[in-house]
Amino acid sequence: MFSQAKIYVADLAAYNSGTLHGIWIDNLLDLTEVEEQIATMLSKSPIKRAEEYAIHDYAGFGNTDIGEFFSIEQVHNIALFLFENDEYGHLILSYCNEDIEEAKRMLTDCFQGQYDSVEDYAQEMLADSLQLPDNLTYYFDWERYARDLEMGGDIQTIEYENAVLIFSP
Repeated sequence: MFSQAKIYVADLAAYNSGTLHGIWIDNLLDLTEVEEQIATMLSKSPIKRAEEYAIHDYAGFGNTDIGEFFSIEQVHNIALFLFENDEYGHLILSYCNEDIEEAKRMLTDCFQGQYDSVEDYAQEMLADSLQLPDNLTYYFDWERYARDLEMGGDIQTIEYENAVLIFSP
């Protein structure tokens, strides 16, 4: 899905004079190549000595918002993160307000797994740690326990299709 993370980089000098001049760039290329393509686009500007640019459009970033004045390095890192973490990356990045370092931390240090429900996670987690006999598990209110885990800050959750992603704080 995220193998086509592209940005449209516009020449601001041309844009401000009423001319559209820019280029679509595959943001999964090496960062040096991306910067070279921008420099080449600016050198071919209809406005002499054009040097400023902005990201005017993007595609292939899922529900991640790319700002007009994000640095090229920041957008490149986001594209790589999404490509490397195709299944959950966009959800986690959005949850972390596009903070790439926090998203990486959540994925590597905090991710507990994907479950059908928070109750399923709570039951598995408690049953594994306490070794409850099967006949006692019927008396336990898993829904309430799961709600307490969430409300108490013991876990963070992200809804995903018909499932939930669970993270420890």
